[in-house]
Amino acid sequence: MLNKHHFYIICKMKKTNILILSLLTILTINVFIGCKKAEPINQANLAAYKFTTYTIDTFQLKIVFNGSVLTDTLYTPVGVANFSIPFIDTVGTLQVVDAITGQQYIDTILALRPGSTTISIVQFASGDDLILPSIPNEPAPAPGNYKVRFQYTQPSPGVPFVDSIQCVIRLSGAPVDTVVLSQFETTRFYEAALGANYSMKIFDAYTGLQLDANTNNLNSNNGFTDFNTAIIYASSPTNYLLKRIY
Repeated sequence: MLNKHHFYIICKMKKTNILILSLLTILTINVFIGCKKAEPINQANLAAYKFTTYTIDTFQLKIVFNGSVLTDTLYTPVGVANFSIPFIDTVGTLQVVDAITGQQYIDTILALRPGSTTISIVQFASGDDLILPSIPNEPAPAPGNYKVRFQYTQPSPGVPFVDSIQCVIRLSGAPVDTVVLSQFETTRFYEAALGANYSMKIFDAYTGLQLDANTNNLNSNNGFTDFNTAIIYASSPTNYLLKRIY
């Protein structure tokens, strides 16, 4: 049997254990709260987006990002609009809509990342849909170099659209390749050092008639990125131009 002394000791031990458990519980709660307070808060990153247009037809475009209108006055055939977009998620929705008729041309998912990105909205032929060209499945150029491909597109209004042209492609004045392009056909990618410029000699592929002995130089110091697409088009029957569009 327990005497009063033993009973007193047992009660005191129970009280001590309860006190210890209470202190441990309070300490655990404080640690948990402290950890919660120390958790980092998601902060918005900032992305800079430059939208450029190259179209044959004329449009007034509305750009909608995640349901919010960025602008409804992006004009074509050639237009530029710049935006800074705060974001937390890594993707967002992008719509390109005709600001006058409400027709939607593009509805896509946009990958978001800090820094600067250029998005090109293009149309190569009258009546065609507007598109966002995809990133090519192509190895990146060496550091300090760029890659460019050429697409034969329709000429300025009133100028004949030759069915097929033969292009002597020159780099810094020296011939590097000869290709035949049908309407809207695109070459492979060519690689060169930034600052080295391409030009062409153009022939009618069927008749052999020389159409332009020397196009303009494609200036690679002006906004070129790793991958570039330039168009070849006639501004007159004997004057062909090279122009980077994205």
